[in-house]
Amino acid sequence: MTVIFEEDDLFDFLDIRCRGLSASSTQDIKKAAGILWESTKGQINQERLNLLADTILKKYTSWTSIHKMFLYCRNFLKYLYKLRMDPQILAYLTIFEKPKTRRTVKLMTDRIITMPDIQILLSAIDTSRLPEDKKVNYRAYILFLAYGGQRPQTGIKLRAGQFRSALKYDPPVLTVNAEQDKNRMSHLVPLHPLVIQPILEAIKDLGDDDLIWSYPSIRRWLLQMKIPFIHCDGWWNLKDLRKGFEQISDEIGFNDANKNFIMSHGISSVNWQSYKQFLPGSVYKRYMEYWGLIDIVTKVADKSIISISVEDMIFENTTP
Repeated sequence: MTVIFEEDDLFDFLDIRCRGLSASSTQDIKKAAGILWESTKGQINQERLNLLADTILKKYTSWTSIHKMFLYCRNFLKYLYKLRMDPQILAYLTIFEKPKTRRTVKLMTDRIITMPDIQILLSAIDTSRLPEDKKVNYRAYILFLAYGGQRPQTGIKLRAGQFRSALKYDPPVLTVNAEQDKNRMSHLVPLHPLVIQPILEAIKDLGDDDLIWSYPSIRRWLLQMKIPFIHCDGWWNLKDLRKGFEQISDEIGFNDANKNFIMSHGISSVNWQSYKQFLPGSVYKRYMEYWGLIDIVTKVADKSIISISVEDMIFENTTP
């Protein structure tokens, strides 16, 4: 038996499911809805659901992405069932599941980000044909993400006044507001001494309510430059700076709750929601015990690697 639904039903589901979420958080939900409609054309039966499952498995290779697509499609079926209380929808829901496949290897990221990699990125900015104001702006953004472990989307929501407020206090600790964070968690980010001057240069002509960085502009420049890594294939992407912070923190032993709090990462348990809390002074002190001696700005681990990598790049048409 075929269950019929209208495209408006899917739009209503999206409206409810995406309400209150940022644009970046709704992308996968909308992609799943698009695949669902293209595969079913408003008809739910065994044949159409098999086509939907095959489409997802062909389109995506990452098990994380596959899991999300099946999850959001199942969420729509649950929504439709609650709307109509049709037992046939519930029957289809029970058989439409992500394939249970045993993984032969434990998945780990193939991106290895080291301090020399970040130094190559900074050198690429310095030697590019970007206007000087963009160099100052990009450099400050890169250093803030590298030393603070924040998501790029968090960085672009921060305002100049937040940094000015943080720099009035000793120690300088930035407060990220809940609405600026993917996990909706207000948290603290210590400002490393080597980040402060670049930040001050980037915000000197901005009002307190002004945003500092443009994600599309920096992302477009990185896509044009295709700056390679030292230890793995691929090119720099802004989200790699967060990976770099995590991996460098592991190397230097900064892997406690303070690091997770700064990154707003792995904080979904009841333990975090009901018990943990941090003071700015203690967060900064713990952070500086490990990151205080990390000098990405002036100390180059292997200058030959940096010079060769940068000299081999072609800095043309780099102004976004």
